[in-house]
Amino acid sequence: MQKFYEIHDSLLESLDQEGERVSIRLRAVLTETENANAPAPNHFRQEIRLVLDGAQLTIDSPNLPSWLLEGAFRCETSDAEKTDGGAEETIPASLRSAKSVELVLAGLHEGSGDFVTISVKANSLALEQLGEPQSLQHTRASI
Repeated sequence: MQKFYEIHDSLLESLDQEGERVSIRLRAVLTETENANAPAPNHFRQEIRLVLDGAQLTIDSPNLPSWLLEGAFRCETSDAEKTDGGAEETIPASLRSAKSVELVLAGLHEGSGDFVTISVKANSLALEQLGEPQSLQHTRASI
């Protein structure tokens, strides 16, 4: 079974920067599927934190998006299980650490309607699960 976090449909809870450390808290969509062609994957919502060290952060707006519509995750190496991973650029659910990371989060700021892109390049990433997955009936993408 593949398990991965989708960037689209996730909610950005907070983004903090302290020196070269960036901490991003998400209410992420966790997808579990038997294989890429499975007709009805299971969707969950799970609180996670991504901590990026040696990070360079770029945001193209003074506002932060709340609802993420798209994005990408890439790394040179990680400790994720080889079976995890969905569509290209999703975050494997078994990931705990990765090296040479590029992360892009993009979405809407609800107040202004601005489309905002956040880009982070970092030496390393640590993923922390902050709670248990909560079942979802569907996501915007599955409708």
